[in-house]
Amino acid sequence: MMTPEAITWAANRGITEQTLGRMRVEGGPARFDSTAEQAIVFNYFEGDKLVNRKVRSLEGKKWKQQQGGKQCAYNWDRVKSGPKDVCYIVEGEMDALSLIEAGIDRSEEHTSELQSPYVISYAVFCLKK
Repeated sequence: MMTPEAITWAANRGITEQTLGRMRVEGGPARFDSTAEQAIVFNYFEGDKLVNRKVRSLEGKKWKQQQGGKQCAYNWDRVKSGPKDVCYIVEGEMDALSLIEAGIDRSEEHTSELQSPYVISYAVFCLKK
């Protein structure tokens, strides 16, 4: 589910609702410490199986992950099966969504691989030359 608040937050950063839907991004309230805040949710899949969720508050920069979620790359199965002639490496999910908006996408998807329990991530696009 995508909330109007998350759609507006993403739109203010140049990301369309269409791209959010295509990349299976969601929005809604999430608990950070003892308060509920509006958030954007990046779902991590292996095929169609949800294996982790990364949540970012819309106000400030609070992040959290699903407890016990699998540490894996976002849409990695699609990247593994696609061409890898050219790769763009960016810092995170929003940067990867920005590349989609800029037309750097084709049939390949981005990855965002978590490098540590502290949610340091990177994203990669692989394109055929």
